[in-house]
Amino acid sequence: MAATRLDNVRTITLELIRKRSEHNEGLVSTLEEIALHQEELQTIGPYLGRTCGKTLQILLLQNNVISKMNPRDLKPMINLRYLNLALNNIRIIEGLETCEFLEKLDLTLNFIDLETLKESIDNLKHLMNLRELFLIGNRCYPPETGTSSNDDGIQKNSRLQGWVNCRSYIAAMLPQLTSLEGKEITKSERIVANQRLSTMTGELLTLANNTTRARIAAESTSFSIKEDLSLRGHTPEARLQMSHEMAHQKYEKEQNERANQPKKRGEKEFEDEHLQTISNERKREEEKNCTVRQRNDGKWLFRFNEDTTPGSVVLTIGIQRHLSTSLVDVDVHPKYISIIIKSKILRLVLPAEVNSDNSTAQRSLTTGELVITMPKIDPEENMISIRAAGKAIYFANSSVSSSCNTHSKTQMTKANNTIFNAPPKQSLGVRMLEGSDGRDSIQALNGPVKISGLVSESHGGVIQESGVYTNNAKNNNHIGMREIRTTVQVDMNDNDESSYVANETQVGIREEVNDEPPGLW
Repeated sequence: MAATRLDNVRTITLELIRKRSEHNEGLVSTLEEIALHQEELQTIGPYLGRTCGKTLQILLLQNNVISKMNPRDLKPMINLRYLNLALNNIRIIEGLETCEFLEKLDLTLNFIDLETLKESIDNLKHLMNLRELFLIGNRCYPPETGTSSNDDGIQKNSRLQGWVNCRSYIAAMLPQLTSLEGKEITKSERIVANQRLSTMTGELLTLANNTTRARIAAESTSFSIKEDLSLRGHTPEARLQMSHEMAHQKYEKEQNERANQPKKRGEKEFEDEHLQTISNERKREEEKNCTVRQRNDGKWLFRFNEDTTPGSVVLTIGIQRHLSTSLVDVDVHPKYISIIIKSKILRLVLPAEVNSDNSTAQRSLTTGELVITMPKIDPEENMISIRAAGKAIYFANSSVSSSCNTHSKTQMTKANNTIFNAPPKQSLGVRMLEGSDGRDSIQALNGPVKISGLVSESHGGVIQESGVYTNNAKNNNHIGMREIRTTVQVDMNDNDESSYVANETQVGIREEVNDEPPGLW
């Protein structure tokens, strides 16, 4: 709508000017042409002249209900070339004193009467560049066909008729005009009009007085007014009432459209919402009984890395390149990290305890990625290589447990305990990991391992053949496990308790899948 409230006078606003300046990329100060038709405007207002009055050359205001050409509104438009005020409620032409470059003026279907015709034409005499004028459809101008004139020179059929000599009078009074109502004014026509000018001036004065008396008489009788409205259906009051109804309909339509559209928010609204989210989240995290749960509301892509910076946990988060850094808030805790990106929460549990005071956050200028480096309190805590070995052992135990019966599980557990609890080399410094199957601790295989017990032959174990252990293919599928290295050294001196030591660097078991099972280490 042109105005924010319907009970006020509907005038041109800055919002409307920007809306109709899309062809100029929304630049108002350099606007040369603007179309403001069918906006139900009642007046031009001061905003148009203040914003683009000096550069405006074409102004289209047709099909509104503008009742007056206010000189204060048109004064800044010094470079105006074409003004279209057709289908408005103009009664008198005025306010164009500063528009000295005006070349075309369209006032079709307005309400310029014989009472104001002389004054209107006098206000156009100083416009020496005016070449085209349109006044058809006004009360002063005669219809082209369908009526005839009486002895006084006025068209028949009530006071709506025009004056038959209106064209000649205008041609004589405005010598700079070359076209009137789209028809060229010839030299002969202008010569005849100049010869009859004095006669037409007196005739116009008489007709203006008669029109004034008829108007006063019609306004004094309510019946005459109603009859006049029913006959014409074209008065400033009637058009204004129709405009009010149309404005209400447009206003309701815009309100419904706005209600169905998402709310448009700018940078300020995003920042306010972001700060409110930060405040609420930090208060919740400070609560004593608060449970830290992982969240990723924004579906951000992230990854942990411990190889690029040894002894530190490096978290990389993929953020849009053009997202403002003011909408990113990072809060590092010893065991978890909380990041709020554009009011979306990303909370992650860290793989190791970190030193939050010495943590740093950086943003990539090329990709926009957020890189957070958090030094570990213990540089060797929960390293990636140790976690991978622990997972391999866990999955191996799970496979054995799912395929063995209760008796087999007991024997395999004894053998595995012997392997897992074998003492490692002290130089390797292998850390103990907390077991997930109920044992106090398990140890990753690393270096030579001494085997003190094996699975029995009846349950798919290995048998002794000339100091070499081979797989029992017949019963191999009962356990689904086999030895990685089959060549071992055999000590035959001790028959009661033999000691078998692998001559390779590592001995272990793995799950057999088809002929070439994948290894866990």
